[in-house]
Amino acid sequence: MPSPKVLADVLPVHEVQTRAQSLRWSAAVPLVTNPFLLADVFWFALLGGSLVFIILVSGVWFTEGAIRTDDIRVSLQFASLTFGGCIAAYILLSLFFFKNRYFAVYELSDKGIYHEGSRGSDDRPSALFLHMRPCPVAGHVRAARTKGKSVSWAQANCFQDMQTMRVIHIKRGIWHVLRLYTPDNATHKLAVKYISKHLPAKNK
Repeated sequence: MPSPKVLADVLPVHEVQTRAQSLRWSAAVPLVTNPFLLADVFWFALLGGSLVFIILVSGVWFTEGAIRTDDIRVSLQFASLTFGGCIAAYILLSLFFFKNRYFAVYELSDKGIYHEGSRGSDDRPSALFLHMRPCPVAGHVRAARTKGKSVSWAQANCFQDMQTMRVIHIKRGIWHVLRLYTPDNATHKLAVKYISKHLPAKNK
């Protein structure tokens, strides 16, 4: 599945392209107000804080042969700072660098799923993007940077439809493979119908 060079060349506003054996669409995806991404960042920050705590406590144990209450307290403080720093960095970057949104293009074909994400701007005013769900791109995207990813159908074994949030989780067992965001209900139904031809649906 070839990658478009820039998102501005992909789709005009609100248009979904259905080609022979493929489906393609674009969406504006929220960041700080996105509950799924917030959950991802929370677990990442929790893992980072836990690793810092374990490393510090282990270091004291190996160097001094014993762990005191003060050592645990200091380790917890550093772990808390790591956790809070990760959360704060995500929020600040999302709001001031990304304006709380990034732009995504998806293409479904018989080979699998192609996804491209980009920081950039569309024809919306430069104000913050205050949405919880993905929505259509306004006009064309002026991409600052693009990053593509391809996932074959063989890399997944089911999908989970979060219809109220217009999100589709592509999964392999309990593991998350890719998350698809659709801009409206009509596109969401088309995407679910297409994916159903290749993967079984997983109960919520």
